[in-house]
Amino acid sequence: MDLSMKEQLILLSLEGANYREIWYYLKHAINRACHRHALSLVDCQSMLIEVQKEEGILENPGFHFYLDDQSYLRVKDLAKHTLMIGEPTYPRAWLEIPKPPLLIYYQGHIEWLQEPLISIVGTRAISLQGQKDASSLTQVLCQSGYVCVSGMALGVDAMVHRTALGCPGGKTIAILPAGFGTCYPRSHTSLMAELGQSHLLLSEYLPHIGIKKHHFIMRNRLVAGIAPALVVVEAALKSGSLITANFALQYNREIYVCPGHLSETNSAGCNQLIEAGANAIYSLPDFLGDLETLYRLQAIKN
Repeated sequence: MDLSMKEQLILLSLEGANYREIWYYLKHAINRACHRHALSLVDCQSMLIEVQKEEGILENPGFHFYLDDQSYLRVKDLAKHTLMIGEPTYPRAWLEIPKPPLLIYYQGHIEWLQEPLISIVGTRAISLQGQKDASSLTQVLCQSGYVCVSGMALGVDAMVHRTALGCPGGKTIAILPAGFGTCYPRSHTSLMAELGQSHLLLSEYLPHIGIKKHHFIMRNRLVAGIAPALVVVEAALKSGSLITANFALQYNREIYVCPGHLSETNSAGCNQLIEAGANAIYSLPDFLGDLETLYRLQAIKN
């Protein structure tokens, strides 16, 4: 039985290794140039012991590379729909963020990660105007060749995904806060199924991992980091959308915001972002022109 580097990391993850532990194992393999070829289980176990001794981690006795046939087949099957850091399809933008995902599980068109991506987020309590703005922006972006990324949450996220699904040639990616075995929110079960079948779902969690509170912030960092630009449609103060926008600021991403009326609570966060220097969207043609220039400068779009 041989395991590729990706399969080794999946196995460690299945056995409960955390990000730091998996990273040290990967770093050790890279230093030894063991990441380029599949290794026998005996060689994997030897390297694990080396990491335990040299780095003082992965000391849990549950970490091992002695597999029965069923576990071996499970790891092999998971690897068919897993992207590892460093692979050609892995989004290069994620390499610029702290703690980039080492493994990403996917369903759907993984090749879309190589196309021009743009992230769109906003409030769960979306207004009628917010629905119109999210729909209009998503339509023109899809028609202009962008893949719209969001987090499959209620409100703006769902509007983005559903608009892209209904747009001829539209493409959308949902980054999830749990494994594929959990749909959050539950009301999006059919949406999630459709996205996985005809578009793209991404998760840094194994399929059996359920939802945890900190997963939302972890998901938000990936939405913010995957594209050169982030669009915020509606956002209240102290909202998840503002957390995503703050991640985007830290990652030096361009932020575009739909301005709103001063009396609207859903616009308070957007107006705050504009005050802090984010780009206000007043005209769709001007907005698309700015994006074209930004993406050309980064050699992302011709």
